[in-house]
Amino acid sequence: ADKGITTATGVSVWADQSGNGNDAAQSTAGLQPAFNATHAPFTGQPSVQPDGTDNVMTFSGLSSTTGSYTFFFVIDEVVDQTSKLFDAATGPLGLLYNDATDSFTDGNNRGPQTADVNGAAQIITWRINGATGRGDLWINGVFVGDPKFSITTPGLNIGGDMTLFAENDGASNFFGGHVGQIIAYEGAKTIVEIDLVWQYLSEWSGISLPRVRTVAQLDPDFYIDALITQSATPVDLGSLALTMNVEGSPAHDAVEDAWVFEDADSDGFWADLPGGSEVTYPFTLSVLARMPDSRTTVLTSPMMIKTPDADSRVEIEQRRSQGDAQGRVFNTGANDAKFSADNTQDDGKFHHLVWRCASSTERALWVDGVLIDTDADAFTLDGDMVRIGISTMPTGTVGAPTFTESDGVIRHAAYWSRALSAAEIQGNFDSLSDDIPEIFQEETVLGMEAWWRADRTTFTGAKVTTWPDKSSNSNDIAQATADDQPDLTQAVINGHPIIRLNGTTDHLFLSSGPILDLFNTDDQAFASFVVYKHDGVAPAGNERFWAATEAVDNDPWIKIFLAPLNKWGAAIRDHNVVDSAAVTTTNAVNDANPVIRIDNKNGTSGSMILDIRKNGGAALAGASGADFDVGAMDSRLDRFTVGAELSSGGTGSFLGGDIAEILIYDSGLSIADMQTVMDYLSARYNITDTAVS
Repeated sequence: ADKGITTATGVSVWADQSGNGNDAAQSTAGLQPAFNATHAPFTGQPSVQPDGTDNVMTFSGLSSTTGSYTFFFVIDEVVDQTSKLFDAATGPLGLLYNDATDSFTDGNNRGPQTADVNGAAQIITWRINGATGRGDLWINGVFVGDPKFSITTPGLNIGGDMTLFAENDGASNFFGGHVGQIIAYEGAKTIVEIDLVWQYLSEWSGISLPRVRTVAQLDPDFYIDALITQSATPVDLGSLALTMNVEGSPAHDAVEDAWVFEDADSDGFWADLPGGSEVTYPFTLSVLARMPDSRTTVLTSPMMIKTPDADSRVEIEQRRSQGDAQGRVFNTGANDAKFSADNTQDDGKFHHLVWRCASSTERALWVDGVLIDTDADAFTLDGDMVRIGISTMPTGTVGAPTFTESDGVIRHAAYWSRALSAAEIQGNFDSLSDDIPEIFQEETVLGMEAWWRADRTTFTGAKVTTWPDKSSNSNDIAQATADDQPDLTQAVINGHPIIRLNGTTDHLFLSSGPILDLFNTDDQAFASFVVYKHDGVAPAGNERFWAATEAVDNDPWIKIFLAPLNKWGAAIRDHNVVDSAAVTTTNAVNDANPVIRIDNKNGTSGSMILDIRKNGGAALAGASGADFDVGAMDSRLDRFTVGAELSSGGTGSFLGGDIAEILIYDSGLSIADMQTVMDYLSARYNITDTAVS
């Protein structure tokens, strides 16, 4: 709506921006939708506004003999009634929203799929695969459609006039509301391609969309995810789009957000690979599963690829007898089993397992983002059936397998016909770990105020424009000036990304938010953790990890910094310099390796103490200071900066180096809580630590 609009009484022409000349038009003045130069729910972008009574537009040129399309609509419904976003004159192609049932149906009124569009701006995505007869529906990036929502006759010839905002007869089911964009592609686009369009539309409209999982961005051949498909039957979101068969009665648990398999019920899913194709090297399997404490059988295979008529298979196993994970390749009875006995798999927790087989002599197993074992023994394999929650199948059986020993809970499973890189495997785990309660989360240690992690950034090219707060407090820091934007570099510290600050101009900041509200409180206790690696250039002056400052005269402030001679320091000053406090370590704390810096301000008013620790341990010499009661901030702090500080109306004290993660808490932490955070950070970044004391 910000391009190609011709107005008369209303919008007479809405020009196609694709270059294909599919302009939408309405020559009758009384039927033309209105044009709004700005629409607040689209962050001020313009909109075309049909009235829901008789406004309609048409265009020609959309035609496909395959019947495969992907559509995107940015809408804000105003008139609460059953309405059609578009309809084709030839072929059953259309999208109808039924207000009475809050559901969508396709051009033949098949469905329905429940999804309420009332009361908020929406990005609606509909993908139709004419070859398979499958339709998928997303509302604001959330998958709500399944294979029932489909064109049942593949190979449709769809064309003729396309009607927008009503049935193709132009006489019923009118849409009333705002439309910001309509995008139509021929072909059923992959989730990776769809995510690119979502990023664009989200930025254009201001409509927030969930982050597409890294696993989806890696474009798997096969991919099921209980968080995306919240129904008893999974949908393959991978490029193969396999039709899943159900054995027994597996259930989708809304609390677990996972599929639950009962051994006694012989539960499982399975699907044949298309056209008799077989799995060969290279490949990668990924599964997120939990073995229940009540399990009595020896092992479970949450994911397996196998031939139905021979003992040839590749699988990931969780073994209760040894309490470990295992990747296996079987071929006519010979097996290659690699596992780690010290990796506990029977602890009643979710674990992420990846089994990568790059060749017949190159295999590796990852558990929870950590490389556990490798193997170089030569084994051949083949397999043509993907099986989830399945263990054995009688030799010679063709068709539905026999399910045994399939007890457990599965949230995600994926297969790639290539060997993922270590960085891709780590990124996959980073994405999935947000959904694993046992992995470190915001609630693990109470009181988290902000959490910035380098795998959560918004960037243009390699430049970081926004670093979103991973906590629920929305302390997003940003940098709009291109020359001041840090670089995002992948796989630097133990396979994890970092933001790289150049030490001269790079920094990120916010001017309002909960974190500033926190530090504007007099004598506020806090805890800060920073994972970083310095650039090795000796600081001529203090370099700020982060600083909370006052924009006009830099008074008051709170600063966590690197001092000359590679010493760490922290300083706090109240308004009008009534009181201040500072500590600096007496020993050098930077070296060639990544480190974890802890600043912990604790105590009660009148006896506040700030300690600084390196990689756990005790407070560093010279960096344990009392009298950190600095009095009144007077709610004057109005800028929080990472990598620099505001000073005298500008910025300075720039930090040079890599930051992987920052966590800030709204109180000083106990020894036990500091240790919990340290355990998470040291394991994630492979940094040797000592017990916090």
